[in-house]
Amino acid sequence: MTVDDYREALNKANAEAARYRTECNELRKDAEAYRELKESEKTELERAQGR
Repeated sequence: MTVDDYREALNKANAEAARYRTECNELRKDAEAYRELKESEKTELERAQGR
C-alpha cells in the first residue's frame, strides 16, 4: 500500500467515527428526553420511594 492508500483509509475511518459520534449524541438526547418523560409520569409515592 502507498502512503495515499493509508491516508484514504484513515480518512474513511475518521468519517465513520464522526458518524457514530453524531448518532450517539442524537441518541443521548432522545434517552434523556425519555427519562424525563418517565420521571414526570411517576406518582408522588414512587418519587418518595426512589423508584
